[in-house]
Amino acid sequence: MEAIVRLCLIVLFVVAGSADGIHEQWGYVQVRDKANMFWWYLKSPQHVSSAKPWPTILWLQGGLVGSGVGRGNFLEIGPLDVNLQPRNSTWLQSADLIFVYHEYLFFLRIDTTNLRQKYRIRLPMGVGYSYAEDPSALATTDSQVAADVMELLKSVSKKITTLQSSPLFLAGEFYGGKLAAMLGVSMARAIRDGSLKLTLGSMVKKQMAEGQFAMARSTWIDLLDFIDYQTDSVNVENFLLDTSMNPLLARSFWQEVSLEADEALAQTFMKPAINEVDELISYGVNVTVYNGQLDVICSTIGVEAWVKNLKWDGLTNFLRVPRQPLYHCESSIHCSSAIKAYVRSYENLHFYWILGAGLMVPADQPDVALRMISSITQSPGS
Repeated sequence: MEAIVRLCLIVLFVVAGSADGIHEQWGYVQVRDKANMFWWYLKSPQHVSSAKPWPTILWLQGGLVGSGVGRGNFLEIGPLDVNLQPRNSTWLQSADLIFVYHEYLFFLRIDTTNLRQKYRIRLPMGVGYSYAEDPSALATTDSQVAADVMELLKSVSKKITTLQSSPLFLAGEFYGGKLAAMLGVSMARAIRDGSLKLTLGSMVKKQMAEGQFAMARSTWIDLLDFIDYQTDSVNVENFLLDTSMNPLLARSFWQEVSLEADEALAQTFMKPAINEVDELISYGVNVTVYNGQLDVICSTIGVEAWVKNLKWDGLTNFLRVPRQPLYHCESSIHCSSAIKAYVRSYENLHFYWILGAGLMVPADQPDVALRMISSITQSPGS
């Protein structure tokens, strides 16, 4: 509980001021009637003069808990950690960052009854800075989620005009990987018909293994509950960790609660986005899939399985390409023999296997994640 309260205070503190050398903007966009989405833009202080345009990364968190503004920013890739200390591996070294707070679109599976009674916490239906004014404004399909983020991007790119000349890279973690695929297709189509004045750099997705819609979602939740019971609450985001949070929250993390946003997306949660990935590849968009080897929720086997189901005509050649090791490097010229990851690339599809990492790859292997994103964006700052 203390960690959550501290994180909320940090968000408010940083919104009230700016980290040294970092230009920030934030605001709301009404993406639909009664649906309001919060965004936060961080401009890198490391812009360099180059013929290459400076890239921008849109981080899409998604999933069971957290948000891009909070979890993705402070726990993974932002300039400051939860103790307000500078992060040496921040992705701002390679790109500008946009975080969106779309909790009203997703769900939270924490039993909050006792927490509210003990700490007098008010958890509104919208949760977080983004909010829906009533349940009718909740998104019920992935396509609606993508359309909402599209509306946000159109509005923000008019406010921050430099975004129109900056290649935009979509980076998604867990369910955010699926959202990145849906959003990527919507953006690619809009760019092609001239209705969106942005340049799509590529899509980077930490995807989940998906099945058959609402029933599969229920089975998936039952399986996680079974793992939780049989293993005395192993951390399903990284099975080598003993716990994922303090004991108060750990006991209730997997207790399901019927929140409106959870139910709104129940029918669409497990729908696959393979067709969207195929479409993006056919457009020539660079697609990168990365996976932490210690992740149970988004298991490597499951992610490899859906990649092998792509209809892309280059898939056979992609699967024949040997994996290349990535070594631990203290600098651009000093690398050890310790392998930290593997990568396979063919044409515009790339797959990273990140060793020693769970669901939150940038937090578990920050240096490897930074090298990966620098390679993907081909940033002038790399």
